Amino acid sequence: MLEKPSSIVPAVAALERSPGSRTLRAYATDFHAFESWCRNRRRTALPATTETVASYLAWLADHGRKIPTVKRALASIAHAHRTHGYGWGMPNLLKKTLVCIRRQSGAPSKKSPITDTTLRAMVGTCGSDLRGLRDRAILTVGWAGALRRSEIAGLDVADIAFTGDTLVVTLRKGSKSLALAADPTICPVRSLRAWLDAAGITRGPLFRAISRSGRTRTVALSDKSVANLVKSAAESLGLDPTIFGGQSLRTSRSVASILGLTSRKDS
Repeated sequence: MLEKPSSIVPAVAALERSPGSRTLRAYATDFHAFESWCRNRRRTALPATTETVASYLAWLADHGRKIPTVKRALASIAHAHRTHGYGWGMPNLLKKTLVCIRRQSGAPSKKSPITDTTLRAMVGTCGSDLRGLRDRAILTVGWAGALRRSEIAGLDVADIAFTGDTLVVTLRKGSKSLALAADPTICPVRSLRAWLDAAGITRGPLFRAISRSGRTRTVALSDKSVANLVKSAAESLGLDPTIFGGQSLRTSRSVASILGLTSRKDS
């Protein structure tokens, strides 16, 4: 449950300062949309939990709404809660949601993003041999971590650590923790374990070239090879390979999935 705030994001506070009749009408329209969204997902709109509000904001962003629209939606939800006597705060999750949306909207991709549905289909094109296991690991780890193709190609065994159900990937600018996915077909943890076990890799480059005879080589894949892998998977599905590439993995994650808010009913 949202609590009484100690501080409010300035943008939201500005929208809420002495709202006029036009602003109030906009609030009412926006909150009605939020109520409908909650009703379709069997969630409570008033009072709403922090997770529900964050999921809604992420859903708006993932469906093409710009940051000003998302902020106004948040302001309308805040106004409704205060009007009805409920406490309203700005927990870290909501702040993180706004930051994530702003970053996503500020970095448009020239390549088409890969949705979770497309990822499942792409993974389905991978065989059960070494090459297929490697490609599946690249696709799922790259997608889950929103990694650049250069980051994928540059990974070393020393850069990863399995901790229970979590895979920690260390990069130059920090580390990322990838959790065990509910769907095993797109799980980065399971896929990477399967590749490493089958290839017998214990040190050196994580993702390697495979010879024509099907043997794992010692040299790492190039970032161009990662991009070609994505294009090939797209073409196998009958998609236009020219609009997919390594960048599709990095820009594929929705705001909701990045924040760990995605559910079947949120799509």
